[in-house]
Amino acid sequence: TYQDDGVFFLELTVTDDMGATDTLSHVYHVFNLPPETTVVVDEPVYEATRFYIYATDSWDEGPVDNASRFIYQYDCADGRGFGGRTYYTDWRCTL
Repeated sequence: TYQDDGVFFLELTVTDDMGATDTLSHVYHVFNLPPETTVVVDEPVYEATRFYIYATDSWDEGPVDNASRFIYQYDCADGRGFGGRTYYTDWRCTL
């Protein structure tokens, strides 16, 4: 199991009982998987009011990626698009 994405070189040598050998080599590309998260709004949302959304249970399959801090961007559907990048797991929106 690879701990992170990258390019890895595999070499396999097979030897028979007479001492003859053959070697096979191959380059493998291990790709990064996107992180997963759950979005929670734990209160009723009314027009023209502020409310919080929370990103919980953020997880990445790669142990190296999972050990780092996640960066979040929030889009509150208010026409302004995504805000700046942040480490905050909660964000205040107004609709």
